[in-house]
Amino acid sequence: MVTYGAVIEQFARHLKSRGRPETTTKNYVCEVLRFASWLYPVSLRDASPAHLTRYLDELVRRGAALATHNRTFYALKRFYDFLASELRAIEANPLAFLQPQKHEPPLPEALSRRDIKRVLASMDGRARDRALFLLLLSSGIRLSEALALNVEDISFDRNGLTVRITGGNGKPEREAFPSRQCARVVATYLRERGDDPGPLFLSRNGRRLAARTVQANFARYFQKAGANGNARWLRHTFAIRRLKAGAGLADLQHLMGHKTMQSIQRYANLNGNDVRKVAIQTEEVY
Repeated sequence: MVTYGAVIEQFARHLKSRGRPETTTKNYVCEVLRFASWLYPVSLRDASPAHLTRYLDELVRRGAALATHNRTFYALKRFYDFLASELRAIEANPLAFLQPQKHEPPLPEALSRRDIKRVLASMDGRARDRALFLLLLSSGIRLSEALALNVEDISFDRNGLTVRITGGNGKPEREAFPSRQCARVVATYLRERGDDPGPLFLSRNGRRLAARTVQANFARYFQKAGANGNARWLRHTFAIRRLKAGAGLADLQHLMGHKTMQSIQRYANLNGNDVRKVAIQTEEVY
């Protein structure tokens, strides 16, 4: 029996044989693996147009940028072309009659001050989850970046907390400076966790906390608080606050770790009233 892992390896070799750049091959394989994880227990071969439409729509609801959405679309389309044409494993590409997104999806709503307080209260004093929530909210770093942090990547001084984000090559990429409230909660969490080197955010079994665990926990907290949102909304709320504080798009690009201005351009479409409204709602929450 051929597992989907073996099929994906064949797909990667196929892309390389067609002269696809290493980065493209890696990105396409990652997108297929993410979809396979979302689709489970349905197999990749049994995915229907309805499955794929729902998955792509979910990306939009989470606030994925146009480039992210379409990269996912083309990766999956190429994968299913490979299954249909090269392996003859399926009769037709389930994406054959679907189209990539042509317009940037709307930005997710920013969290209000009231919702932020309710979500924090719903965590029932869980220091780890409160620390992670406030880190994402007050620094704008990605969930993947937060979960990749080690204890050695953070430091405290009289000004609060400094977080060093490293790139894929292990070299420092940028620094983030979360709020003082976040610094206090992270310090509380470290007293619970201990200051042993290694992953900053640990699971119950002492391993690095997984993104899926965080997303499930946060979904439960938001539901308990009666609020809409997810980890990505925390990053969006951070961006709105920075704009209100006078940051330009170039500053925001650096703070949020975007390599190009393309993803950050969406914020240029917010008018002053939108920015002011969200900033007032979230002011002095963290």
